[in-house]
Amino acid sequence: YPFVVAGYVVIASQYRGNDGSEGRDEIGGADINDVIALFPVIKELSYVDSNNISMIGFSRGAIDTYRVLQKNILPIRACAVMSGLSDLFSFELLQPQLTPLLEYFMPNYHTDKAKEFTKRSAICWAQDITVPLLIIHGEIDDMVSVNTSKCLADALTQHHKEHKLVICPNADHSLDGCEKLVEEEITSWFQKYSFKHF
Repeated sequence: YPFVVAGYVVIASQYRGNDGSEGRDEIGGADINDVIALFPVIKELSYVDSNNISMIGFSRGAIDTYRVLQKNILPIRACAVMSGLSDLFSFELLQPQLTPLLEYFMPNYHTDKAKEFTKRSAICWAQDITVPLLIIHGEIDDMVSVNTSKCLADALTQHHKEHKLVICPNADHSLDGCEKLVEEEITSWFQKYSFKHF
């Protein structure tokens, strides 16, 4: 794994209800607490520099990532999101075949969909993001439109938030063929905002 090779300790959560775990995934609902719960674990690891915690989110995982950033309760120095879902309203319009999935997992989908979508769409509250954010998206992503990342970047610019948008040419949702570029961009971004010990 490239980030381990670069000297990072990589810690991740799994979505609730997967692989025999308890609970149920809510696509960025109560499950964000599972991400937050990683931080006490991190602080217990003697080989981890808790002054230099960065965060990565990919695709649907970006919803949890953005929501954790919005809460602004964790000491995250920098964040990178790849092929990130930042606008559930446009996502459902472009991927109507996935509506049953949203209905199944998302609480209150039928009673207050607008509220639930807004809560999970960073484009609606870009002003709340205070962590330096790197956004990476494939130019021909047919799962999550690159336009949503462009719109989020525009919103971050309007609110004077530290960010960078990288569009990978001819890359799809998986960013195939851009692995080296992605690794370099993320590593450089994290190093730029890391706490320097003297």
